[in-house]
Amino acid sequence: MKLFLYPMNRTDSTINKNPYQELFIENIENNDITVINKNKSLKLGVISLLTHLIKTDVYYFNFIENIPERKFGVVQSLLFFPIFLILKLFNKKIVWMLHNKISHSKKYLPFKVLITYMMINYSDLVFTMSKDGISFGKTLLRRDRDLLFLHHPIENNLDRSNKPIEQDIDILIWGAVSPYKGVYEFLKFVKRNKLDETYKICLAGKVTKNSLLESIRKLNIKNISIIDAFISDDELAQLHNRSKHILFTYAGYSTLSSAALMYSLSQGSRIIGPNVGSFRDLRKKSLIYTYEDFEEIEKIVASSKFDLSKDKIQDFIILNSWSRFTLTISDEIKRLI
Repeated sequence: MKLFLYPMNRTDSTINKNPYQELFIENIENNDITVINKNKSLKLGVISLLTHLIKTDVYYFNFIENIPERKFGVVQSLLFFPIFLILKLFNKKIVWMLHNKISHSKKYLPFKVLITYMMINYSDLVFTMSKDGISFGKTLLRRDRDLLFLHHPIENNLDRSNKPIEQDIDILIWGAVSPYKGVYEFLKFVKRNKLDETYKICLAGKVTKNSLLESIRKLNIKNISIIDAFISDDELAQLHNRSKHILFTYAGYSTLSSAALMYSLSQGSRIIGPNVGSFRDLRKKSLIYTYEDFEEIEKIVASSKFDLSKDKIQDFIILNSWSRFTLTISDEIKRLI
C-alpha cells in the first residue's frame, strides 16, 4: 500500500529534521505501507499532492490547517479545495490527524476554519491525540461519524532519568517560547507574588520574538536562568534530571496534544500542565498534575506529596509506543482499502 504524507520535511536535513515525522515513517513502514514521498521536499506545495496521484492509495495529513501560513499560503489554501475534490474523485482515501483546535495562530483564521471543517467532515479517517479533540470535532460535524482517539506516541527514555541527589532547578519550562504558550503571563505572576525569591526557574528554548524576550527580561526576575537557544537532546535530558518539576504554561484554547509533554513524561519527570487536552488525559491516569490557574501551580510545587509511579509510566510507555501507535493507524487504514 502506498501512502503520501503531507506536509513532508526532508528527513536527511539537520535543519528541518522532524522527529515526529521521522518516527512515524520508520514505524508505519513496518506495517506493509510505503511512504511514497519519503524524504522528498514538496517544492510545489499542495500541488505536490497530485504528483503521485495514480500510485498513491492513501493521503495522510498533519497540520493541514496551517497551509495559510506557508509560502503563498492564501493561494495554496484556495488551491487545496479543488485538489481535495480531485483526490476524492479518484477514490483516494484521506486520513487526517487532528493535532490542535484550528491553529495556535489566529492569522488567516477563516481559511483555517474552512480547511478544518472540510477535513473533519470529508476525510475517510480522522484521528486525534486528545479526548478533547473528539469533543471539539463533534461540534463541527454535519453528520454522525466516528472520530478515533489515540494517545500521542511516546519513546522510552526512563534509563536516562537517573536523578542526581541534588536537583538545583525547581521549575523547568522548556521548548520554543511563543506568545500562545503563556510563559510571559506566568512569569508576571511569579514576579507579582515574589515566587522568584523562593524558587529557581530555568527557561530553556528559543524565544520566537525579540520583543517577547525583551519583555521577559524587563520583569527582572530573580533566580531565573534563560537559555535563549535551541536545546540539544543531551542538554535537554540533563536539564530534566536537574529539575524537580517540569511546567507547561500553555494558555491557548487551541491546545490538544503535546509532543513536549510526552518527551518529559518519557524522562520520568514530575509534570505540571494546564487542565486541557492531553494534559487532562494524563492527569486522569495519575501520571501528571494539572492546574486551572497559576495559583494552583504554586500549591502543587510547594506540596511534598508529588509522587510518581515509575511502574505506571513504564506501563503507559509500553501501551503507547510508536510501534503500537502506527500499527493501530495502519490497521484502520487497511479497513478502508
